[in-house]
Amino acid sequence: MFKRRQHRQFLQAMCQPPRSMPFLSLTMFLLLLLCWAAGCLAVDSTRKHRCGFDEMMGRWQPATAVVRDVPRRGQGEMQAYTVDAQGVESEWAPIRIKVSAEDMKDQWKHCLPERPWRLVNGSRVKCTDDMMLTEAKKDIVLKQLLPAAIKLHAERLSVRPVEYPIPIPDYGIGRCSDFTIPPWHHTIGVSGADLILYVDTLVSEGTIAWANMCVFLKDGRTYAGVVNFNPKYIKATHEAVGTAAHEIGHALGFSFYRFKKLNMVSRVPNVRGKKEVWVVSSPKVKELARKYHNCPTLEGMELEDGTSRGASLSHWEELSARDELMSPGSRIAYYSAFTLAAFEDMGVYKANYDMAEQLRWGNNSGCGLLENRCFTNGSTAYPELFCKQPSNKQRLLCTYDRLSLGTCKLKNHYRRLPPQFQYFDNPILGGESGYMDFCPFVVERAAYECLNGGPNKFPGSFIGSSSRCVKGEGLLFDNKEIGDVCVNTQCSGGNLRVQFLGDDTWHDCNEGETVAPSGGEWSGGSIRCPKYADVCAAFPNTWALPIPVVAPPLAEESNPADTNDESGGTNPKPDASPSTYQSHSTSEENNPTSMRDEPDASPSTDRSHSTSEKSNPTSMRGEVTPNPYGKSSVGGNGNRGGKAFGLGDTSVVAVGLSSLAVLAVAAAVVMAPL
Repeated sequence: MFKRRQHRQFLQAMCQPPRSMPFLSLTMFLLLLLCWAAGCLAVDSTRKHRCGFDEMMGRWQPATAVVRDVPRRGQGEMQAYTVDAQGVESEWAPIRIKVSAEDMKDQWKHCLPERPWRLVNGSRVKCTDDMMLTEAKKDIVLKQLLPAAIKLHAERLSVRPVEYPIPIPDYGIGRCSDFTIPPWHHTIGVSGADLILYVDTLVSEGTIAWANMCVFLKDGRTYAGVVNFNPKYIKATHEAVGTAAHEIGHALGFSFYRFKKLNMVSRVPNVRGKKEVWVVSSPKVKELARKYHNCPTLEGMELEDGTSRGASLSHWEELSARDELMSPGSRIAYYSAFTLAAFEDMGVYKANYDMAEQLRWGNNSGCGLLENRCFTNGSTAYPELFCKQPSNKQRLLCTYDRLSLGTCKLKNHYRRLPPQFQYFDNPILGGESGYMDFCPFVVERAAYECLNGGPNKFPGSFIGSSSRCVKGEGLLFDNKEIGDVCVNTQCSGGNLRVQFLGDDTWHDCNEGETVAPSGGEWSGGSIRCPKYADVCAAFPNTWALPIPVVAPPLAEESNPADTNDESGGTNPKPDASPSTYQSHSTSEENNPTSMRDEPDASPSTDRSHSTSEKSNPTSMRGEVTPNPYGKSSVGGNGNRGGKAFGLGDTSVVAVGLSSLAVLAVAAAVVMAPL
């Protein structure tokens, strides 16, 4: 169905004299019209990354729709605003998030065995097996990933609850206009929801998932948003739950555009060789950043300045907050106090800091980690975080959190690194990840986790819930040098004891001392004892827990009783309609800092942003329990008008009958003068 302006322009074009427009121009017009009707999708495929939020913000018109509490029965418009004002002092309650997944039912939009082709980035692409949207994948999204991710937010964020349904606007809703919104969402609204998410599972080149904001309440809080999961990467893993929670975080408002609108960000010049960086400098975030890093002069928490359009500015800088929920390349996705503080400083959320998950990267590092380059003349002040040893599959290294063994990601790039990222005499030598400013660090290998890795993968390591990685010095196991190693640990009263594989003895291990294994297949070498705090932090044993299957948190069917309310129904009163204010829009911003692309011709990717299907084995959360908001179902057939049709084998986007009729009329006009 055409929007009003498009409809006027089309009628004007059709009313022109037959020969006033060349045949070629009309042909091109029809091709463009066809593309519009088919809903052509274009997603950048330059990099495989988990999140495409900033890219989506740049590609689509910003949402401008602002809704307010509708009048209750017997109230006028002024009374409704009075109720809203009184809500400032109302009770805070855990946020209630509901999901509408009508688009996941539309077989014309997705890769199916009987429809092996679809449009991706404007090109006809053959669907591979991993692109297929199966019933099992639908269940994973709706019954496992979303309930678990929603629970993470509901346990940590409270809002002033929306007291009664608010209709979703028909206009100014940004990317939501490309999702199927049940008609009753526009007229009656969804009850018992503080945030409504419209969810789909479209193939999107270059992203594992993406999200966007669509509708805002008067106070600026998001009321409706969208989330898309690429079916290629849908799996029931803790890492996938982290991805879902990350995208919901963007829908909740974790966005540079919102931060800037709320005056929460500042520029800081001359940082690590860069001209400037952006930081979140709001009060609570700044306080926590200074305390966590032990740096009293920090201006705030740095934002990622981007190795791709999808990760620019709307994420924490990976070098400052590796493995944090809202960093671009996190593998564990800790929901830390930094993200909670950012939400609370927006003024529309209240954070439960008791549920904050502890980060470890850079804790108590001092100002140097954030202000200075990771290497100077080939040396680093943070050997526990960075590395420069060439990769060696036999001699493995500890990851920074001592939970896994891995290899140092250091390589020769295809061209010179930018000057600010040249840390060695060789200008093409550097780390693989642009998110990490090309600083080399140890990346864990699959199934090499101390807690639950494969025992045959890395000989000499003790596998168990209390196992941690320690530095090895000439360790020989089965007459082979093995590098670093996982040992069993026992922590009590500040004293650390360790136990080696095949050695029943518990050895006292004081910081900085060396301890040698004995017996079994050990034939030489020792370990260097770590700091007590580095290995004695308690982590729940959740990596082996399956993601529970629970009732999906779907937006319920429309309540017939609501149709009698003067604020809703199929023909609501004018004062119940949403209004639109430009002052509450999400303005489209250009990236104020220079983009830094991977200099390689064939760029590498971080694991959590790549096509790797490995689950996160070291998720440190408690068990995921069923969503507290109950089960319901989605009604309605969407708001796109007419039945869903595909145009040939290449279209998988719903097209209304009216659009096809317009195409037929337009074709007749073209052919008439011939």
